[in-house]
Amino acid sequence: MCIFLKKGWKRLPRKILWVEDDIELLRSMEVPLLERGYELHEAKNYLEAISSIANFKYDLIILDMIIPSGLPHQISRIKISDYKLNGLEFLEYIRDNGIQTQVIVFSVVEDPMLLKRLKSLGVNICLKKGLIFQEDLDRAVEESLRSGFP
Repeated sequence: MCIFLKKGWKRLPRKILWVEDDIELLRSMEVPLLERGYELHEAKNYLEAISSIANFKYDLIILDMIIPSGLPHQISRIKISDYKLNGLEFLEYIRDNGIQTQVIVFSVVEDPMLLKRLKSLGVNICLKKGLIFQEDLDRAVEESLRSGFP
C-alpha cells in the first residue's frame, strides 16, 4: 500500500504479526526487522493472535506451532498441558475465515504429517528454531513479502 505525499509516493511500513510465547527469543530476533522499518506486532498466545488478526491487516505472520491457549488459569503459572498445537489451530482459523496472509512457521515441530498439513494451508517456509541464523529469518521474511500468498 502506498500513500501520496507532496513529494511523491511513500510505502507504508509492512505489518508483521509474530505469534511467539518465548519472549527472549522474540526480542533477540525482532531487532533487525524493526531496523528495516517493519511494524512488528506480538501475540504470546492463541487468544492474543485471534484478537490481533481481528483488529489489523497484516502483510506477514511469523507463527510458532506450540503456543499457550491464553485461557485464564486458576494459578498464575502455565501448565505444560496448556501448550499444544494452538499455532495450527490459529492457522486453520484464519484460512477458514478467508485470511490469505503469507505465513512463516518458526517452530521446533518437524512432524512430517504436520508439515504436509501446513503446506496444504499455504505455508511454504518452515524454519526450525535453534537451527537458523538471523540472516535466514531476514531472507525468509523478504521472500514471503515479495511472493505474497501462493
